[in-house]
Amino acid sequence: MISIIVGTNRKNNLSQYIAKYYKKVLENEFGIECELIELEMMPDDVLSKNMYDEVHPWIDDLIVNKIEKSDKFIFVIPEYNGSFPGVLKLFIDLVTLKDNGDSLKWKKAALIGVASGRFGNYLGLDQFASVLNYLKVNTFAYKLTLPLINSVIDKEHNIKDEKVDSSIKRHIGRFLKF
Repeated sequence: MISIIVGTNRKNNLSQYIAKYYKKVLENEFGIECELIELEMMPDDVLSKNMYDEVHPWIDDLIVNKIEKSDKFIFVIPEYNGSFPGVLKLFIDLVTLKDNGDSLKWKKAALIGVASGRFGNYLGLDQFASVLNYLKVNTFAYKLTLPLINSVIDKEHNIKDEKVDSSIKRHIGRFLKF
């Protein structure tokens, strides 16, 4: 199974539409079972002064029902101030608290950068890859960047750019061979 993580908790984010498109292609064209993890759904009380003392039930449920069952991960990561969102780092920290990161170790991850600017969060993907490498997650070398994201998604949140569509499908095909 592949878990697709939307790396932001911002409401109405464009990353969710890219993640949902990945899920659709993986399931419909490749027959791969996928789970979507949207950090927008993270309860407000996950971040608290007690978060290091006990695993929050929401995080525990994700670990047991999605993270542990996944052999691969796809992270869709928007650019925030030249990096990746802090909520994604919080999520990774909380997942690793329960089992010292064993539910992530030696699994494989693909990274997709999403940005309204011209570089598609290239820097943020490299920074996040360093975090995953530290946790012994095998990171797919082909990092897909989706710059100028506002110009490739239409009002109905579909991908309207054929080159982007082709790049996504190529990325998926290569990741599945990884």
